[in-house]
Amino acid sequence: MTCRDLLLLIPPSTANLRFTMRCMTDSLMLAMTLAVGLSSRLGARDLPPYCQSDVTGTNLGIDGYASRDGNRCEGVYRLKLAGGSVRLSLRSLTFRRSSASFKDEPLLQVSWHPLPKGTTLRISVVPLNSPVLYRMDTESEGSTGVFQWPADLVRRRFLSYTELGVVASYMDHGAQVIVACALGPASDAGVSSFRADVLSSETVSALEAFSRRCATLSECELPLSGIRIAQLPARNRDGAFTMTLPASSWLGSGFFALRIAGTTANNDRPPLALSLTVHAVQGQQQ
Repeated sequence: MTCRDLLLLIPPSTANLRFTMRCMTDSLMLAMTLAVGLSSRLGARDLPPYCQSDVTGTNLGIDGYASRDGNRCEGVYRLKLAGGSVRLSLRSLTFRRSSASFKDEPLLQVSWHPLPKGTTLRISVVPLNSPVLYRMDTESEGSTGVFQWPADLVRRRFLSYTELGVVASYMDHGAQVIVACALGPASDAGVSSFRADVLSSETVSALEAFSRRCATLSECELPLSGIRIAQLPARNRDGAFTMTLPASSWLGSGFFALRIAGTTANNDRPPLALSLTVHAVQGQQQ
């Protein structure tokens, strides 16, 4: 029986008037909740495929994560609780990050060594070591080597590129290929090193990185370790880790297989492993 049906059965009185007002208020709140939920679902359905639908509508302010200018989804969001998590994940892979302040920057920039024409590069920019839940997601033509977007929203929450990370990738015959990027103004300087930021949901006692060159994509998928190129000492913690990888790791042509392995502090758990295929960087070592 609905609220309206009950009102028809109850004779008028002062007490019943209070019930009537509460009933109408509850009905209005329910209608508004359903409308907001429906609007969020419809909005997520209309988003470009590169946008993260699971964070859309979690923050409805002017800076909330949403489609902007027809070329990206960007904004702050609230974390949705969900069961399960990835044990070890890549948060950022860069070969350069500018330390320039955002204060006078009208545009922000992420760049990479140009890819073959027709390659669609998917890009995600996220904060590193910050409590602010922000992200920018887009797709760009890989041959252009650069993507720019307005700095206004980022400038209200971050000071410089040193607080941000980026993951970029494209699909090739069903395989995901990671592309190392630079954050900030373009530079002719050579590549001195790569920086990999990873996130572990479990306590690890050590992390190691291995790399090997692949002649083909299918060769990168073989279960071979390669040469150890970096190692972090015992930390016995979970959370974010930064690994500095030598420039010689991925300079040249073709592809490289990157494997990051973690030893868990709890011996009852299997080791952590993150296997990635990385597009080689056409450049000179600094």
